[in-house]
Amino acid sequence: MSSCFSRPSDFERNDLFTISDLGENYERLGTVLGEGAFGSVELGRKKEDMSFVAIKTMYALQNRDERTALERELSCLSSIRNHGGHPNLLSLYDVAGGGSSPLEIVTELCSGGELFDVIVEDGKMNQLSATKIVHGE
Repeated sequence: MSSCFSRPSDFERNDLFTISDLGENYERLGTVLGEGAFGSVELGRKKEDMSFVAIKTMYALQNRDERTALERELSCLSSIRNHGGHPNLLSLYDVAGGGSSPLEIVTELCSGGELFDVIVEDGKMNQLSATKIVHGE
């Protein structure tokens, strides 16, 4: 069975993810890109190559189903990353915290704007158009 369908307890043990002190590898730039019910997303930068990243800080999940869905998503993204990535999927770089600390998720920065807003405004969209919006082309 694929690791995308690992048991939630795998996530709690943190054996599927790189857990680190984000300050060692990333710099927060102080710009909030978005806020939601579970936390916020800030602009950051990888110290290694100075490329931009998104740092999502999640303060609390409302229930067990939401936590299980997040665990499955992170497991899938981690598995894809560990197998060389995929050009059409968001790249997961790092995960930190959890437990009594906020969960912090570092991903590639998709700077094209809110895809959802464009779909609501324009209706149905093909994959090429969506890719151009997400990647800011």
